[in-house]
Amino acid sequence: MAFADFERVLYCDLEATLGDEEINAESLAEFAIDSVQRSPARNAVQYLAQNITQGVVTPLTYAYRDAILRRTGARDLAQAEELLLASVR
Repeated sequence: MAFADFERVLYCDLEATLGDEEINAESLAEFAIDSVQRSPARNAVQYLAQNITQGVVTPLTYAYRDAILRRTGARDLAQAEELLLASVR
């Protein structure tokens, strides 16, 4: 099923936080990087890459991606995930 097959998009405008932190590109990047250690098979770096591929983007998507790439020194999210997984092993 393609995204265009959906008839409705649900949206909720809430104040979002990660624990006590405000959600921004840097806090999301930190969460995503930490998620690779917590759950290597289903981590937030992989999830973000899949969302971008499927065209699911938010106002923070690209800044979030760029923050992960800056922190890992990777050229793309696949390489970032590889580097982070290698550091877990």
